[in-house]
Amino acid sequence: MSEFLYCDIHTHNQIPPLNTISVINLNTLNILPTSIFQLLSTQYYSIGIHPWFINTVSLSSTMANIEKALFTQPNIIALGETGLDKIYNSNFRDQIIFLHKHFELATIYKKPLILHCVKAVNELLAIKQSYKNVKCIIHGFS
Repeated sequence: MSEFLYCDIHTHNQIPPLNTISVINLNTLNILPTSIFQLLSTQYYSIGIHPWFINTVSLSSTMANIEKALFTQPNIIALGETGLDKIYNSNFRDQIIFLHKHFELATIYKKPLILHCVKAVNELLAIKQSYKNVKCIIHGFS
């Protein structure tokens, strides 16, 4: 077994660099529900829907696919990337609804959240207050 020198807690690269243990982000847009069962058992993953893409998916089917993946895949160790972004052109109220759903799954499955936050710090912190037991990593903060 190789020794890891680096830890990348959030990447979109499907193949991590040498000497790096990575948490590879699976956006529900780039995987089919059946491909979730083909994840490499030697890798770690996070799964979620980015706030930029919520207008292109159904809340119920997306969250059902995420929950199915969490239930069946032990190497999915986090939820996200999810969050709030006031600059990007997606409905902010819908972003809040999706974020609450991610927090609810994080509570049930005891997984941390990887959060994207742009110009919505106050809103994000207010929502986080309702989920005190959920650990979070803020990524893409401005």
